[in-house]
Amino acid sequence: MTPGTADLNEAYQRKHAMIHRLQVEFSRKQREAAGTLPADLLAAKGFAKELEAAANAENFDLSETLQMKITDEAEKIHEKGGMTALSLERARAFVSIATGARPLMECFEDWMDNSSLPQRTRLKYRTAAEEFAEFLGGLPLASHVTKDNALRYVDWLNEACSSAPRSSSRSPTTPSGTA
Repeated sequence: MTPGTADLNEAYQRKHAMIHRLQVEFSRKQREAAGTLPADLLAAKGFAKELEAAANAENFDLSETLQMKITDEAEKIHEKGGMTALSLERARAFVSIATGARPLMECFEDWMDNSSLPQRTRLKYRTAAEEFAEFLGGLPLASHVTKDNALRYVDWLNEACSSAPRSSSRSPTTPSGTA
C-alpha cells in the first residue's frame, strides 16, 4: 500500500493512475471472460492451424483453398470496419496471423511466462504492453514493435500526460479511440 499524501495534486495523480490501471485490468478480465481472443484473432489462428496441417500433409489444393478463404475473410474485415486505414491494417494483421505470424501479446505472454520478474513488475509490464498494443490498434504483431512506433507511442504518452486536465486519467484514450 502506498503511503498517503497531503499534496492534493499528487493525490489526484495517484488516483487517476490507479483508475487507469484498474480499467486496463478490467478490460483484460473482460477479454478473458469472452474467450480470451477477439473473434478475428481466433479465426486467424484457426486458419493458421489448418494451413500448417495442409502443408504438413502436402495437400497443396487445400492450402490454396485456405489462402483464398483467408483473403475473403480479410476483405470482410476491411469492409466491416468501414474501409478505413485502421480496418485495412486489421485485415492485413488477420492475413499475417492466419499465415503464421504471431500476435504481439502472444509473444509478450510467452516472454512473461519465461521470466523471473516479481509479480508487481509483471503486472506493470503487462499493463504497459496492453496499452501499447491498444495504441497500435487492430491486431498488432510482434513485427509492429519498431523504433518508429515506440517513438510515436512515447510522444503520444507525453502529449496525453501534459495536455490532459488534472481531473482526467493519465491516458484518456488511445489513438484508436478506445479507453
